[in-house]
Amino acid sequence: MARLSDLSVIIVTYHGDSLLANCLESLFKVYGEAASGMEIVVVDNGNDDSTRELCGKYGCVKDLSAPGNLGFA
Repeated sequence: MARLSDLSVIIVTYHGDSLLANCLESLFKVYGEAASGMEIVVVDNGNDDSTRELCGKYGCVKDLSAPGNLGFA
């Protein structure tokens, strides 16, 4: 049986801080403390919004910053 620690969630965003906030809040609401055992990676496509601050709010979220908008592929 799979454990939440075996789960990786990758979120790609570009100027989507309000959507990212809702997404992260939902993950932690549904999975509670178990969400901190998941690998949650946010790919920041050169944002100049509050994406980094949102990732910092959740200590277990990794923020990978791209130099610019590389797209979703």
